[in-house]
Amino acid sequence: MLDMPPRFSVYTIGAAFFLIAVCGSTQDPPPGDDDRAGELPQQLPVALTLPASPGSLPDLEPTVDTARLTVSAATSTASEQALGRRNIPVETLNYRQILDPERDIDESLSRGTIRDGRLRNGAPLAEVGDHHEILPAVRNRNTQFGTAELVGAIERAAAAVAEEYGGAPLRVGNLGFQRGGPIPWSASHQAGRDADIAFYVLTQDGESIPAPGLIEFDDEGIASDEQLQFDIPRNWALVRALLSDPEIKVQWLFVSEGLKSLLLLHAIDIGESPDLLRRASKVLHQPTDAAPHDDHLHLRIGCARTDRLEGCLDWGPQWDWHDWQEDALFARTRALQPAFADPDPEIRRRALAYLQRIRSPFAAETALHFGIYDDDEEVRNKAYDLLLEIPLQTPAGIKALASAMDGDDIGEEHQQTLYRALRRATTPAATTLAWERYANTDLDDRERARAIRALANRMKPELVPRLIDALADEDSPVLRQNLARQLRRISARTDGLDWSDHPPTDEHQKALAEWRRWWDDIEPDRRDMLLALAGEYGAEHWKDLEVIDDLIPLLRGAPDYKRYNLNRILSQWTGRWAPREWEHEADAHRFWTNWWNRNRDRVLDDTPWPWEEALADP
Repeated sequence: MLDMPPRFSVYTIGAAFFLIAVCGSTQDPPPGDDDRAGELPQQLPVALTLPASPGSLPDLEPTVDTARLTVSAATSTASEQALGRRNIPVETLNYRQILDPERDIDESLSRGTIRDGRLRNGAPLAEVGDHHEILPAVRNRNTQFGTAELVGAIERAAAAVAEEYGGAPLRVGNLGFQRGGPIPWSASHQAGRDADIAFYVLTQDGESIPAPGLIEFDDEGIASDEQLQFDIPRNWALVRALLSDPEIKVQWLFVSEGLKSLLLLHAIDIGESPDLLRRASKVLHQPTDAAPHDDHLHLRIGCARTDRLEGCLDWGPQWDWHDWQEDALFARTRALQPAFADPDPEIRRRALAYLQRIRSPFAAETALHFGIYDDDEEVRNKAYDLLLEIPLQTPAGIKALASAMDGDDIGEEHQQTLYRALRRATTPAATTLAWERYANTDLDDRERARAIRALANRMKPELVPRLIDALADEDSPVLRQNLARQLRRISARTDGLDWSDHPPTDEHQKALAEWRRWWDDIEPDRRDMLLALAGEYGAEHWKDLEVIDDLIPLLRGAPDYKRYNLNRILSQWTGRWAPREWEHEADAHRFWTNWWNRNRDRVLDDTPWPWEEALADP
């Protein structure tokens, strides 16, 4: 056996053989089993670990050279199998440079989210440019700062409209403060990636004039004072320029539904491409938790690559036509891995903190491979904290989690953290691990119950027969209670029994027989199960919005399985994202009551907009 430094032995060799087992597998992962309908779309990471790039490992004793070559070859093979021919960007910084607190970035830098962020080296939008002006009423607010990407996009879009149509300049409202942070006029605009843009306007005679302010327009494009018109061609040209700009990722263009319809109908009439129309139909959006934006266009862009690698966090959907820097985050995470062989525990802790700050999709897996085994308690605790904040997203991460769960002397608190990480994982592989842990009778009942609870948000109907069989065979009252709770959640129905009775009564045996008959008689379709629950309160078909008034009050006081599933029904029917679980039932009731009161009339009006009918025509 080679005489290797402990940290190299634990991390590098362990990770290599782990990769061979995971990345080299030719088996497909099990199908997705997360009830994700109504949530914001997320991209999935590409893989877990690649071999360190040449020269990135710290100097090692000659006695480990052979081991290092073996590890490099093994991980290279595993990584090629995992990633195929996909090109991963080269990370130019080593871990010491990445973690250097004195490292400076000259260009603008957006950090955090649009609601809790900051801006460094904010780029100013000129008060008066060649084709734009900041609204006079806004000029004394000092809110003309954004990222260089945002400012450049506004200037380029204004120039494109001027070149196509001429006319009045584009007028712009708030961007953000030079250093970011909250502004009094909005809940967002904190990280330099938001801008309020006044509409192009026409007089009643059709003359293009500078917008005097943020003017409200009705669904026909007429100003509230009836003196101005919404300039459809120029406003569409602005939207087209922004969506076509390769330097930015447009996440949203907030605008009222009526004005969106005018813009899209015009785009259809002039023969815009189907791809551009698809993008515009998604990105143009009337917000459901804010003003309708009938008086301005709110532009929000995603994080630029440099910003994302320094802690810029995208808030909202990640549209499939943009690059959301998964590969760059992978390369940055890989470059930090040698930090965990650094003898200074502060360096190792800072590496974890950095991954936590940038919310790398690979951060939790890195913590499992390197952090939780560290010989420094502060580093270990930081790794466990990271597991609670960033979900595991790949089967490789679940394999690492399984290995950690089998470790010696984990401790009660850390074991709880591992199972909470399993519950929060977004990969279907988490279901397999949770069920395997429950089925392992060598574990004590407390740990097996945690494994069942880790299934709390796994809603695949295929689990139902397994839960029924487990209920029939399980001797532990505590485990039966947990199995019954999960069965009720997935099926959206109940038998009304207390499964902690020991031994089970005849009523329990009858209930099991009824569960089996029910399962044999239905189509294993989760939506049908939810509809059956909603049908108890008058729903006659899927998305029967008329019964929402009766469903929301049930979020307080109803049994767990009803509250959980009604929350999912409300989210899927309305398209409004909501947490899958709430800490207090009163929070769910308050959230849906407030949102429904604001949006009820809009949601119940299911008359399609003309642009929807036009795009639906063959």
